[in-house]
Amino acid sequence: MALASTTRSAGRLWNGLVDAILTLEESPERCPVARESVYFQPKIRQLLYEDHRILFTVSRKTVFVLHIRYAGREDFDPRSLGAPGP
Repeated sequence: MALASTTRSAGRLWNGLVDAILTLEESPERCPVARESVYFQPKIRQLLYEDHRILFTVSRKTVFVLHIRYAGREDFDPRSLGAPGP
């Protein structure tokens, strides 16, 4: 029983994330620049969906989804990997 419920919940979350990502087809620039963008070029934008952040870049007319993160996680900091800061 619990497994079936968890599977349904995961399916709803996944379908919602996919639907949210598909909205980026129209004006992805409407989404704010993500905090992590200070470390990277091109700039990273974020789309919020429930308690997740969809991180993506835009090149010409193509959207590249980089990562989907739980919003409660700390921001990614490349300095934690030994990379120089901004």
